[in-house]
Amino acid sequence: MSTPAAALEDEDLLREIFLRLPPLPSTLSRASLVCTRWRRILSDPCFLRRFSRHHPEPPLLGFFRRSRLTYSVLTPILDPPDRIPAESSFFFRFLHSSFRRPPSPLGFSKGSLVSYPIFAPTLDPPNRIPTQRFFMPEHLANWELQGCRHGLAVMLSESLCEVFVWDPLNGQQHRVPFPPELRDVKRGSFCLCSATVMSVDDQTAHVHDDCFLSPSFKLVLICTSSDLKTSFACVYESASGVWGNIVSTSTTNMVRKLRPSILIGNTVYCLFHGREILAFDIERQTLHVIEMPAEVQHINNWSFHQLLRTDDDSLLGLAVKSKLGIHIWERKLNSDGVTGWVLLRKINQLEGIPSGAFRNAEMVGYDEELNVMVLSTYSGNFMLHLKTMQIRFISKTHRWADTIYFPYRNFNTTGRGVGWKWVDPNL
Repeated sequence: MSTPAAALEDEDLLREIFLRLPPLPSTLSRASLVCTRWRRILSDPCFLRRFSRHHPEPPLLGFFRRSRLTYSVLTPILDPPDRIPAESSFFFRFLHSSFRRPPSPLGFSKGSLVSYPIFAPTLDPPNRIPTQRFFMPEHLANWELQGCRHGLAVMLSESLCEVFVWDPLNGQQHRVPFPPELRDVKRGSFCLCSATVMSVDDQTAHVHDDCFLSPSFKLVLICTSSDLKTSFACVYESASGVWGNIVSTSTTNMVRKLRPSILIGNTVYCLFHGREILAFDIERQTLHVIEMPAEVQHINNWSFHQLLRTDDDSLLGLAVKSKLGIHIWERKLNSDGVTGWVLLRKINQLEGIPSGAFRNAEMVGYDEELNVMVLSTYSGNFMLHLKTMQIRFISKTHRWADTIYFPYRNFNTTGRGVGWKWVDPNL
């Protein structure tokens, strides 16, 4: 009969034990400190792939916050020695103090917008991962964060007609030019574009929820014509490095860039301004428009609509915020076999948020895996779990900028880099 010490010499048995450890950030890193053999096992890519598949729901590490700020720059008019440089103005110094690292030369211009991602961790110590552990974009003047999914983050530059995909934990990056047919955005043929990313299974090339360690991904690009009459969609596959066919459909408005898309099965849904939702089936290569419920089409504030997953994440939902509360709608088949919107429930008050703050709350983020919404109020930013109705405080509210929260999930496996890492999307 083998002793416990002898059993721990069996690497196959060790792998099975390690496989059943909880997928929290500190688990594997602490175990890897025991000895070099454990570290070698825990850092093996094959084991890490098994670990991610054994735990289909990686932990929510936190949120990337994207803030948009309109500002003016001081234009000095006096001659030296009375000339006060713009850098000495309070606002310039305020901007620099707002960043963890002073922004690289931004090329400030009057009335322009600053858009930058800052990570807000949500886990408690010892699983809390500080911002300094992430690879972050450095030059942001031409790029806007679009969202995160399956451990990847994506930014888009309309002026450069390119999409930038990177893994914030290991720094792997891909810079993808728009397909040639959609690069006319520089000449004004397209008014607004949006991008979303997802990992795919290495073997089947299908969208897969447990591919956090897969180098393969699919990238979906949505563009709208300048006359708002037509929208286009196209899929890029990293395995082949090629864009697929461009499909189009008639629309009456443009995509809401401050509202990230959601993925249900193989279909990407995007909110449009006005009353439309754009649905793109990646596998069938079909693009069509879904009308919002007639009862809510008069509400057009960007922060008052949020696409959701409902019915065990299989159906499209829509949250609508008004002074009366939050109404949750679900799109499903009725008894006559016709697909339509059904009012699922009403949320009129939340315990832990003052009634006045809740009435003026804005929906500023959504985690499609946990079905968690981010609410911004004057008393702070909160996570609302729509299934349990539990709330959790995230951070104080910054009222000087529109802030969007993009949930970031991944396995913080051993061997990841440490220290603040800057990724230059312009290289």
